Amino acid sequence: MQRHRAFISAILICAIFSLMGCTALTGPKVEQPVDDTAIINTIKAKIADDPELRQLNIKVTARKGEVTLSGSVPRRDDQVRVIKLALSVQGVRSVQDNIMVNKK
Repeated sequence: MQRHRAFISAILICAIFSLMGCTALTGPKVEQPVDDTAIINTIKAKIADDPELRQLNIKVTARKGEVTLSGSVPRRDDQVRVIKLALSVQGVRSVQDNIMVNKK
C-alpha cells in the first residue's frame, strides 16, 4: 500500500512539474493590459528631454494604447519628430496625429 502511495505521489509531482513547464514555455495566455498613464507620462518625458521639442505645447492622450497628439508646431520636422517619438514608446499601438504646423 505504501508503494502504491509513493508511486501515485511521484506521478502527481511529475504532472505538476510538466504543467508548470508548459506554462513557462508558452508564456501568458492573456494579453497584458495597456497602461495608458504610463504611455502618456513616457511620451511627455521624452518630449521634455528633447531640446528642440521641450518648448512646444503638445497635448498627449491615450486610450488602450492608441495615442492622440494635438497642438501646434512651427515646422513639419517637429511634427514628424513628435510622432516618431510617440511610436517609439512601448505599449503604443497607433498614433493619431492632430498636430498643426503653423508656419510663420
